[in-house]
Parts: sequence; C-alpha cells; structure tokens
Amino acid sequence: MSRAVCLTCAVSLCRYSCVQYKPATEDVYCMCLAVAGPVEANTAKITNVQWRIDGPALEKHFRLENVTIINDFEGIGYGLLALDSKQLEAVYTPMDKDGKKPLPVPPTAPKGSHT
Repeated sequence: MSRAVCLTCAVSLCRYSCVQYKPATEDVYCMCLAVAGPVEANTAKITNVQWRIDGPALEKHFRLENVTIINDFEGIGYGLLALDSKQLEAVYTPMDKDGKKPLPVPPTAPKGSHT
C-alpha cells in the first residue's frame, strides 16, 4: 500500500536527502499541499511571493495520481479535527449570563494574521 507525503518530502525524495523525515519505503502516489493564498481550480497564487502552484503540473512532474492544493486555513481546520480534547487549549470560553458556567458549545475556528 502506498502513502501520501508532503511536498518537502516529495522534493527530497526526488532530488535531495531529507534530514527531517525518513525516505518513503513505499511509492508516493498523491500529495496534498496547504498553501498561503487563494486556491481556485487546484491552482494557487501564493501570498507575498510571485509563486503559482499548479496541482496538475505537479502531478505530471512527480508522476503522481493526485495532487490537491488547499488553502492553509483549510489545512489547519482538517488538523484540528484530528486533535483530541487534551490537545486543545481554549483562548476564550464564553460564559453564561451570570459568568459562572461555560456555555455548552463554544465556537471553534482557526485564527490567523489576516483572519
């Protein structure tokens, strides 16, 4: 069975030795990139640099079955879903009108510099 890896590792596997991760022992067949910038039609224009990341072009270059480009905040949202309650820390807990009991379902959202 194959596994997906991040772009850093995919590039490392193709061109460089990767000091941060062990090389994949199985074939890489897909990747998902969470990028800082708007994503439209699986292509992103990166914020603050003149880079364009194109999913289909990466598929062709790395000979992958699928490359999916998502916004970095979307990626944070998926990451939040993988955490359990012990790994979360509330930065604000809304309280009842008396200020004595937390409300049962506080709002949850990733926060970033341009949110």
